[in-house]
Amino acid sequence: MTIVATSLDSPRSRQEVAQAAATGSGTVTRSIRVTKPGKDASVTAMLEEPGSPPAWLPKLLQEDFPERDEHNVIGPSALIRFAQACAALPLRTPQPFFNVGDDATLGAEWDIGLCHVAIQVGNDPAVDMLYVEVNDREIGEIPLNGNERVLASIMAKILPGSLVL
Repeated sequence: MTIVATSLDSPRSRQEVAQAAATGSGTVTRSIRVTKPGKDASVTAMLEEPGSPPAWLPKLLQEDFPERDEHNVIGPSALIRFAQACAALPLRTPQPFFNVGDDATLGAEWDIGLCHVAIQVGNDPAVDMLYVEVNDREIGEIPLNGNERVLASIMAKILPGSLVL
């Protein structure tokens, strides 16, 4: 099985329109090809363009998650949604602590200064969430779908060297 999302200035075909609608942005954000022949789940292509994803993302998707997915429960759509969320992160975002949950979810967490940011992506898009805590107090839990820019904005503001107004 192969699933492809392509970066375009504007959607052109019905499939591209559907993909753009799924991202909520009017365009598909990155070119990501995910193949899932059993245990060999991998991202086989990503566009290298300005604003490309953090360097750790392809390895995380190609090797690390499949290695931890002992029971082969993570579907390709979950890998794609995880890749789309992380592709929007600033390049200097450090590699997260990550894991595959028993409930067929992918999780990634960052502890940066006083902030804890986490995302969860599952086979069911309804469980995709963004969590934010400051000083061990939860300040937000929102659906991840449609809020990828919120994730990127939060990360840009809390990373060391960021100008906070």
